[in-house]
Amino acid sequence: MPTASAVAPLARPGRTVRSAAAATLRPAAASTLAPAWLHGTPGPAQVVAVFDVAVYLRRGQDVLPLLAPEALALPGGLRVADRAHLDVLELTVGDEVSVGHGQVVARAGGLVVRRTWRPQRVPSADLSPDARATALAAIAGRTRIEDDLGPVLADLATGLVADLGRAPTTATQPVAPRPAPPPPAASSGSDPA
Repeated sequence: MPTASAVAPLARPGRTVRSAAAATLRPAAASTLAPAWLHGTPGPAQVVAVFDVAVYLRRGQDVLPLLAPEALALPGGLRVADRAHLDVLELTVGDEVSVGHGQVVARAGGLVVRRTWRPQRVPSADLSPDARATALAAIAGRTRIEDDLGPVLADLATGLVADLGRAPTTATQPVAPRPAPPPPAASSGSDPA
């Protein structure tokens, strides 16, 4: 593995860059799913996002997340032991860094892969009908009350469907409409009060 001096850092025009020999390389752990260019020939990668606990580098269509311990363990990431290791890099969006031979070298420091880690596979399993219904209800955002009403509404719907197939049993003749009630009596205009 080449030394830090063998990997030259890159920068935007007008930015002062310290030599790679002066950059301190801090240890990092690379995912086995990290982009191949992390271990390939050194070349430029662009900083596309910078957050408190993560920095995202892009080369071509691939992205390499640099992750602090507090960050979500993305499966293709390069993890550092301390958030300060990311802060030391002093990266901003648009910067270019040199990535290759297991190293990420920026103007103010760098990272070197000292170990690898294998992301856990997400287990898959067949869901029971009850578990599937619960999962679908959660996706649909149904509330507990709606879940409690579900069986009642299902029974009512089943009854209505069954009734559609039967003839009415209570009324066999149409019912005539009731006459309207008479209007109130008109007052004569004088109140006996």
